[in-house]
Amino acid sequence: MDCLGLDLSPIDSNAWLAGFTDGDGNFSISLTDRKKKGNITTKRVQTFFRIELRQNYHRYASVEQGGTSYFVILSKIASYLGVNLYSRTREQKDKVFYAFMVISHSEASHVKVINYFNRFPLYSSKYLAYKD
Repeated sequence: MDCLGLDLSPIDSNAWLAGFTDGDGNFSISLTDRKKKGNITTKRVQTFFRIELRQNYHRYASVEQGGTSYFVILSKIASYLGVNLYSRTREQKDKVFYAFMVISHSEASHVKVINYFNRFPLYSSKYLAYKD
């Protein structure tokens, strides 16, 4: 069976990002206390859409296939959402993990997320997290 070539179509032209999110994305809510003069006055509610992935693909991939780094595709996702691509390093015992993160947290990026997933729905349990 012949492999298809690398799909270079725009992120919002097909359901690829929805499938990718079903596998590696998440939706979350953060509640933080707002204080005035040391006293908690209200709560701040923030919503996030996040994709976090190791920096390098674990198998060989040719340049034509996109190479071994997830930088290019995650940069395209970040650009589409109008957000930054972050690099994260974390240490656990004697191992170091390197990851890229795309985080949608602004109103403008949330509008893009909502429009995209309304057009190309999720098919895993993440659909329920998205709807919440």
